[in-house]
Amino acid sequence: MATTRIAVIADIHHGRDTPTERGSVALQLLERFVTEVNAEDIDAVIDLGDRISDEDPERDRLLQSDVAMCFAKLAPTHHHVSGNHDVALLSLADNEAILDRPSGSRAVIVGDVRCVFWQPDVSLTPTRGFRLSASDLDALVQLLAQDDRPTLLVSHVPLSGHAQTGNYYFEANPGHAAYAETDAIRAAIADAPCPIVGLAGMFIGIR
Repeated sequence: MATTRIAVIADIHHGRDTPTERGSVALQLLERFVTEVNAEDIDAVIDLGDRISDEDPERDRLLQSDVAMCFAKLAPTHHHVSGNHDVALLSLADNEAILDRPSGSRAVIVGDVRCVFWQPDVSLTPTRGFRLSASDLDALVQLLAQDDRPTLLVSHVPLSGHAQTGNYYFEANPGHAAYAETDAIRAAIADAPCPIVGLAGMFIGIR
């Protein structure tokens, strides 16, 4: 029986140090990840976004370029979605150009696994939290409806709506860890013709 091996990396946050993130050592850790992946029989790497901690547009381009150069050393192919820090001061097109890879919504076959990469609006403000753009949900529905095979659904923002109790960042700000439209998203997933495993950030959910 065929086996597909996928390595996953998330929230690299290359950049400045913060009280909860060692951004100054992120690139070193990413280099180690690349070395370990290249030493294994891995079919693909999936990056779940927030590759940098945003500072200003010029600095963000440099930080993203650092990360892209590390990813370019991978032996297996790599796939990306972008997070809120990646697009805070750069566009999605900027991220795609730097990575030389797509970051929009799309379906990809990785080995014997069907992957749907969903790239809805990931812009985040303290007042609005995460909200979908007008066509985001339609894009998800259309991608899921294209195939009834088991599907790995990849996004940056978790789609589970799970409680954030005890989370340093999100217990007091749950709207910064989920879309306001989570119920509609989960309904779209439930109506899809395919069984779905959801992969987002550091959270895995199974329908």
